[in-house]
Amino acid sequence: MTDPYSEEMGHAAEAGGRSEADGGLGGGGAQGLAVPMVDMSTDEEVAAAVVRQACTTLGFFKVANHGVPQALVDAFFEHCHRLFALPIAEKMAMLQDVNNRGYTPMAEETLDPGAQSAPDTKEGFYFGREVALGSEEASKPLHGPNQWPDEASVPGFRDGATQYYEALRGLAMRLLRLFARALNLAPEFFDDKFTRPIVSLRPLHYSAQVSQPEAGTFGAGAHTDYGMLTILATDDTPGLQIHVGGQWIDVPPQHGTFIINIGDLLER
Repeated sequence: MTDPYSEEMGHAAEAGGRSEADGGLGGGGAQGLAVPMVDMSTDEEVAAAVVRQACTTLGFFKVANHGVPQALVDAFFEHCHRLFALPIAEKMAMLQDVNNRGYTPMAEETLDPGAQSAPDTKEGFYFGREVALGSEEASKPLHGPNQWPDEASVPGFRDGATQYYEALRGLAMRLLRLFARALNLAPEFFDDKFTRPIVSLRPLHYSAQVSQPEAGTFGAGAHTDYGMLTILATDDTPGLQIHVGGQWIDVPPQHGTFIINIGDLLER
């Protein structure tokens, strides 16, 4: 989906962990541990057992046979390539607002200030559940309409993003059933807690700059996610690492899967 020598792109849906960092093209992580794979087509009890083991050790796992069509994933990646290719003036016209929707410019964020000598080398967009202005919900913090690119600039983006968002939201609810079982709770325990959730879809685009940990430069510095869970899709460019037991572990890209990590809310 992208030039492996210059760029990287990914997107995460956060329903809301262990530490994670995106080293761009840096690499250099430990090879001894592997992120577990959860087959979503198996019996829920079997899948939940794998989830429990993963969440009490690494805090990360992958999911396969998850029900999200690969064609939908590929189409959204293509839409995102066109979105990030827009002139900077068009992207800045959609700058992130008070409801956490819109564009975040390159080098706008420094996720690990103690270890970084420069900001993250990435840009992104935030999209959330569409909430109409003037509605009762719109009076709440972080609730409001999305900022969409002009249809003429990125044809089909809004429809494609909405379909992808809803597919991942459905997957997130299925994952919550597995988390509930893993916690020895009823499978539907979380259902009524997420009837109108704050779910963010965040496409990210990384620059061509190679991360240099010894110099304090990263695609995305080490961090944990603050919500319930994150569903991450990446292209074929390596770089994602997780920090467990004092060592950094590479998480290689794997076509047709999503990477899942628990957030601070669920970890508590």
